[in-house]
Amino acid sequence: MSWDLFALNFPAEIRDLSQLPETFKETPIGRTAEIANTIMEVQGARVSGEGLLTIERQGYAIEISIGPEAVCKWIMFYVYGDGAAAAEVIQSVGKRLGVRIWDINGSQFLDSAADPTLGFRAYKAYRDKVLKDSGADGTS
Repeated sequence: MSWDLFALNFPAEIRDLSQLPETFKETPIGRTAEIANTIMEVQGARVSGEGLLTIERQGYAIEISIGPEAVCKWIMFYVYGDGAAAAEVIQSVGKRLGVRIWDINGSQFLDSAADPTLGFRAYKAYRDKVLKDSGADGTS
């Protein structure tokens, strides 16, 4: 299980996905190779497959999918471990690429969130409940 976020060239003026105009069409973020090069500048980043990168640091890992196409229109982030520390890295990557990051679990943009780790905490509570209910946490 992971905390999931995605990036697009979202309009700067919206605060929620429900505010996306019906005419919204995703536009390219950039050339996939350039996106990968920018992400590779982050400490702990490595290529992990075609269109896939991983950032590994003490306490967390971020898997990043940018797709195999020549032009990147979206980026997916899958966070494992300490989401608070990972959120800072993801926000930094978003700023460098000029994209906004949508937190799927928290239903908020990280750049305008009062608490960018809200979604991580919701994900973690759900994950911990599933593990406990299944006995996989060692308490049952």
